[in-house]
Amino acid sequence: TRLCVTFIMLIPPNTIAHVCSLELTANISLEDIYNIYVDSDVQDWNRHPDPNDTCSHPLSFPFEAIGDDDLRSYLCTQGVDGHLTHFFSGNLHAIDFRCDVGTPLIAVADGVVVQVGDSNTLSGVAVRNLFEWNSIMIHIDDLSQEQSSIKSSDENEVTETKSIFVEYVHIQAGSAKVAVGDVVTKGQIICNSGSVGFSPEPHLHFAAYRSCDDDAPTVQIMFQSEQLAVRCDTDYGKNSNEDNHANKGRAMNIGKPFLPRAGNYYNSAGLINVQNETQVCRHAA
Repeated sequence: TRLCVTFIMLIPPNTIAHVCSLELTANISLEDIYNIYVDSDVQDWNRHPDPNDTCSHPLSFPFEAIGDDDLRSYLCTQGVDGHLTHFFSGNLHAIDFRCDVGTPLIAVADGVVVQVGDSNTLSGVAVRNLFEWNSIMIHIDDLSQEQSSIKSSDENEVTETKSIFVEYVHIQAGSAKVAVGDVVTKGQIICNSGSVGFSPEPHLHFAAYRSCDDDAPTVQIMFQSEQLAVRCDTDYGKNSNEDNHANKGRAMNIGKPFLPRAGNYYNSAGLINVQNETQVCRHAA
């Protein structure tokens, strides 16, 4: 484990930026100096070609809910056009959720697995971790996307549909429960969340694309909230993970599609209005 400080900057061409300085104390040893690494990575910033491109069919929430009373909620730490890393074409519409390593992740729709990688173990915000991550990608037909009709050679009307590719990034090493070519169904557990790659903390980085190309731009998605009845108890789930705000809020806008925004808690029922510690709300079918 090493202490690491990373700067992420978006700067105009032909710009010199004085970012930081390294001060060495008088009693620092040569061994300490030799163990200092300075890495950098410079990439062109790519503007998203169509920021309004949206998948019209809402997806299921990517976290498993175990039973009717499991209403763990997850903090959205970075949303669409997030200021940390979601400001370029390949990440613009990505959404990050804080979650413990080992949290089960599910297929957000029926689809086919096209990419699986879960062999990396590096974690943290070192520059070298930008190229070492774990992920699973699923191809999903966006059947409710606005369709266009064309004429085939025999003058029969043919309907074109767009599809999307959803990706789960930073997954736990060795946790993949699917392989390339597998057909998955909505709600099926596919892997566990982790913190592998360029990751400041355990979280899920979730994004959708129109293709599986390395330079594919993202597509905006929304999640469909489940229609659940609400009932409230006291002292329920008080031993749960505080970071996940498990069972400590009332769902808002139940039954409507929702787009997570940074700073708010969400689960399969949608936005969670966090209550005080003694009044805890949960849902039942």
